[in-house]
Amino acid sequence: MGHLLEPAVLLRLLQGTAHGYGLVEHMANYGLEDVSLRRVKRLLLGLEESGSATPDRESEHTQGTRAVSMP
Repeated sequence: MGHLLEPAVLLRLLQGTAHGYGLVEHMANYGLEDVSLRRVKRLLLGLEESGSATPDRESEHTQGTRAVSMP
């Protein structure tokens, strides 16, 4: 099921800004209950590096957590 993680994360990001913990919780909706926070964070970093996601500095500043969104 690992091949489903990236599309599931991208689908969630289409709905709006999200952070790692929220994405891990949301993955259960796609049948991905055992996804680690570390794996999600690595995926988010890769999405940022490829330009598929952008860091949401406002959320990071106001909520203290790093969030990403679609460009």
